Amino acid sequence: MAQLSRILPNIGGPSSPKRTVLCEVIHSVVLYAAPVWHRVVHVQRYKQMLLSIQRKALLRISSGYRTMSTMAAQVIAGIPPVTLLIEERLRLYSRDDAKLRTTRLLERSTTLEKCQRVWSDHSETAMWSKTLIPDVRQWVSCKHRRLDFYLTQFLSGHGYFAERRTSRSTQSLCVKDGPHGGAIQSQLSVRRSIAEASPYS
Repeated sequence: MAQLSRILPNIGGPSSPKRTVLCEVIHSVVLYAAPVWHRVVHVQRYKQMLLSIQRKALLRISSGYRTMSTMAAQVIAGIPPVTLLIEERLRLYSRDDAKLRTTRLLERSTTLEKCQRVWSDHSETAMWSKTLIPDVRQWVSCKHRRLDFYLTQFLSGHGYFAERRTSRSTQSLCVKDGPHGGAIQSQLSVRRSIAEASPYS
């Protein structure tokens, strides 16, 4: 993973599609023979180990900071949690037509539906990202989705945009839940105004 960080810096480096390909290689290695050992995810220690490996890869894909939550990193990168990917491999293993593209697309659709439920159920996590990406399936299927350092900071609600575009006090509100939910909408309005005023928009 240390070598991966060197070849995939936050600013510059390979494009978003190339980063995604490298992440798929990591997933291929991690998920090798998953139908055989899939039960280990029920052990919290091994589950966290797998999620930790995936998290590091996702941060390299999205050019995100370590302060970004794992769930936000998964959604922004458009990659389901590794636990759901293991379940997907298990479902494909039990099917005779697993090699067909339509079958794989169907199973991935099922995985994304589960991912959407997880994303919606955890109402206290990544509130700002949920405001911008309420529908995981729509975000993943977007053909124009190209992540870079600046877009990731905007979607995660902190980092460069939080420091440069808004005050630190507002930043602390946007990542909290409960009574500060209105601050998210306030920041969204401010950032939309900035985008509309930009000569590049």
